Amino acid sequence: MSTGDKQVAALRALLTGDFDRHKHMIELLDKDEDRGYLALVSAAFIEIADRTFGSADGNAAVVEWVGKIRSQSTDAADGFDPVLSEQVILYALGKTEAEDLNSQQILEAELLLLPALVHDQGLDEAGIDEFLSAARALAQP
Repeated sequence: MSTGDKQVAALRALLTGDFDRHKHMIELLDKDEDRGYLALVSAAFIEIADRTFGSADGNAAVVEWVGKIRSQSTDAADGFDPVLSEQVILYALGKTEAEDLNSQQILEAELLLLPALVHDQGLDEAGIDEFLSAARALAQP
């Protein structure tokens, strides 16, 4: 399975907040392209988790970040399950097992957390392109 331009464009739409375009682009993917997109999402999540928390000591930075995101609004507090969010980030960092989570829960959490993590990096267009290029390289078999 390869990660092509369609998958990268769909993820770019998500990361830049163009949710309608993201949804439309996902609907156009065939089964093989969809698997490539899922691989890209996972790779992008690992990449951004490492960039954000890779040099942090312990789990405190993850807990603090999730708390900060949830405190930004009532919608964020309702949308981000703190335990799930922390578990998925720590799993991406290789600091815990995801024994209690299924692949659907992990994917949904990654899709919710990914834009917030990327936004916190303050990436401009070129930064998003560089990030997506790194994620695409990581997603390739």
